[in-house]
Amino acid sequence: STSNVLSLRIFVLFHVQVRSLCPFEPASQSRDFLRQAGELGGFILIKPLIKIMFGRLASFVQQAAEVLAPAASLKEDFIHHWKSVAHFLVDQRDERQPVQATSVPDHLTAMIELLSQEDKENDGTTGPCMEYLLQHKILETLHTLGRADRPPGMKQQVLRFFTSVISRAKQPLLPNIHVHKPVNRLIHCCADMRASPTETDEVQFLCTVASNLKQHPHLANVFLEQRPTTTAGEATSAGTTKASRDDAAAAAADGSRSKFHLLSTLLELSKSEDHRVSLKACQGMLLCASLDNEGVAQSISYNSPFCQIMADRVQSSFASIPLDLPTQRVLSCTAKWGMVGSIDEEAHYEGRTELLAWLSWIDFFDQLVLDAHPIVGTSLVECLQERFFKTQIEPRLSQMSEHGLVVATALVTKLVEVLRAPLLVHALVLLLVGDGQLLSSSPGTAVDQQDLCSHLVSRCDHVNDELSLVSLHLFTLLLQKNDALILYRLVLQFLNGDRHLKPDARGKGHLALSIAAANSLQSNGAAIPTANSSERGTSTTSISELATPPVPASPTSQLPGSDRDSGTQSVASDTGSPTLSVRAGDDGVQTATPTSLSLPGSPAGSEPATPSLPSTPSLTPSVPSTPVLGLAIVNDMQTPAGDSSSLYSPSDLEPRVQQLFAERNHAELVINTLLTLLPEAVKTSLHMPSSGYDEYIRDAQSQVLPSFAACDKWSPLDATTPDGDKFSEGPFLQLLFNKLQRVLDQPYEINLAVTGLLTRLAYFPQANLHAYLLDPFIPLDENVRSLHSVLQQISAELTLRARRMPAFQDHVLMARNRLSGTGPAEHEEMHSDHIYQAVVLLEEFCKELAAVAFVKSATYLQRSDVI
Repeated sequence: STSNVLSLRIFVLFHVQVRSLCPFEPASQSRDFLRQAGELGGFILIKPLIKIMFGRLASFVQQAAEVLAPAASLKEDFIHHWKSVAHFLVDQRDERQPVQATSVPDHLTAMIELLSQEDKENDGTTGPCMEYLLQHKILETLHTLGRADRPPGMKQQVLRFFTSVISRAKQPLLPNIHVHKPVNRLIHCCADMRASPTETDEVQFLCTVASNLKQHPHLANVFLEQRPTTTAGEATSAGTTKASRDDAAAAAADGSRSKFHLLSTLLELSKSEDHRVSLKACQGMLLCASLDNEGVAQSISYNSPFCQIMADRVQSSFASIPLDLPTQRVLSCTAKWGMVGSIDEEAHYEGRTELLAWLSWIDFFDQLVLDAHPIVGTSLVECLQERFFKTQIEPRLSQMSEHGLVVATALVTKLVEVLRAPLLVHALVLLLVGDGQLLSSSPGTAVDQQDLCSHLVSRCDHVNDELSLVSLHLFTLLLQKNDALILYRLVLQFLNGDRHLKPDARGKGHLALSIAAANSLQSNGAAIPTANSSERGTSTTSISELATPPVPASPTSQLPGSDRDSGTQSVASDTGSPTLSVRAGDDGVQTATPTSLSLPGSPAGSEPATPSLPSTPSLTPSVPSTPVLGLAIVNDMQTPAGDSSSLYSPSDLEPRVQQLFAERNHAELVINTLLTLLPEAVKTSLHMPSSGYDEYIRDAQSQVLPSFAACDKWSPLDATTPDGDKFSEGPFLQLLFNKLQRVLDQPYEINLAVTGLLTRLAYFPQANLHAYLLDPFIPLDENVRSLHSVLQQISAELTLRARRMPAFQDHVLMARNRLSGTGPAEHEEMHSDHIYQAVVLLEEFCKELAAVAFVKSATYLQRSDVI
């Protein structure tokens, strides 16, 4: 019949379409299929085809209606998509079908886009779509679906929907009960299973909530959950019920009785094997710990294991480090908590993974203390003291194994280098140097056997050079932290008072005594050496320029192995201020270094004469009469014509101006004396293109000014001085002076570390320490050493050795070239190579001390308002 023919044709067309989609079907099967279709007739096949045709027709009609009918509002579209989701979930029969195979994700995405569009159009105010979402408790409904994860994959879609709603909204939504209540419940659903397929979406959702709380810290109170404090019997009474409600309302005020579940969930996710999830969780923990909310801080500190867990992770990672790591591997390894891998060049060695893990956790813990609320930061430091410093650091530094001590000291040195948080630095300093009785000058006795600081100081002069070097490096890094306790325990408590001065000079100011002593030496006709101009640089500057903070630049090093920082000097000056003269030095680099005193009216370009040095230096300070390094003063006074080599200080000037001239003259004498400590016969700076003194000036400026700023913030410490009237320089200074006296017989690396420590001490502005290290004219008591007297003894011994060794200066020059990298790479090793290297180091050390003395003098005068 006609109907059968029509149905057969439709079936054939349908089969052809199926064949086009399934080209792999064999031709024989197609013929069998057509034969069976002819036998069955067409009625059976018409019904499904008609259903398909009417479905397409309905789609075309719907599209035409959308084109012709007016556009629906945002709210109507929002309601349509939400009802589509609800109807699907109600009518769904196959619960095993994943939600990704349905239209639910598309509808939820459309709802997010509508909310974002509404937010942009209303400029952040609540629109009809948002009102509908809040009034109909859509978030609570989605939370219920996500918690059950039905259909499969619904939890992931719910997490993404919550994340988008919170992150895209311009107005804070968390204060609304229909938002923070389902959000808090969804937080409880996260991290409920290890290695969950929704870990990535969970941590993204939690970090979004934490970021929102960071912007609005007061909203964190709604996430504090009060812990029950009443018994079951008490909870039955009405009074207790009312009290419980009052306690719930006061949960924000007393966070110690509340629990912050957001941080606990992030803490669980930080244990994930997926590094991206763990890193994101750590970022969320940083946000939570840094919330400016006292209730949250109390909850984290007193009602959460967060601080203890963080300290335990640092402790466990440190305990897994092998005990046979090479020292250089430890000191050169660098890792950050947000980075995968290490910055060090060596990729493979035993213990590298454990070392990187510990450094990463230390860096994260340090960042956590830096950013955390003060209450949380204090609790973190206390936990680290109890669970790491006392259980790992102290026992390892007290062991008997020599190699174990080297590795342990290297690890502690690396720890000091990594730490930046002042609380952590002070806690570590407290462990290493203590805050109790005075250090003993003879560590290792039964009296101070338990004194860790005394042992650390004694190891700086150990027979094992490797242990000595790493111990010296440890104290250098400790002093770089500018902590008051470390400087006081090592040095200041022994220099407290004036017992190091002569009895008739006690009770007077150091500067006045020094000026008087220098004037007395001058009047008695003491030797008057003057530093050569090539040692001083080539350009002039003023004191006010040196008092301005330097512009940081790439670190420079005058000697190999030196890690002392340096900076560049700002050359800008205001109108009316002393200007900075900058010109290219002998090395072609523009420098700004003071070299001569500059008074208005002084002839330009005048250079003092350079008298010859005596063959054997005297052990009394030599007083230079001609200024070498200028401290410029701006006034209307004139220097007498024809007298450009001497300072002019008329007797009828104001007393304050007279004092100013005296202080500046004295600064010139001190600096010149430091530059002329070594005999000219052993110096080699004259044979180099540049003396490097300009770099020392800039380096001193970049170090002195931060030290002054840090010391201004120090709180006064209780002064504890040694008993008796006899002066004691203390075990630390005694050790440094003893090792400095042996500088001609020690390895170059040890000498570099010793001189670096002494320079670091010279940066500090304390008056007693400054005079003891840098002022050669203070009247010291009998048998009292100072840095200047030790250097004079070395100079005298060096002069005697130089006479007995042929071509001494030539060998020193060769050693300088090798150390600076300009000499031949290969040379014949000589038994006395260390002496020549020590002479080069001593010459550079004197320049560095002179630069520090100049910058400190300029800073003192600037602070006393003399400019």
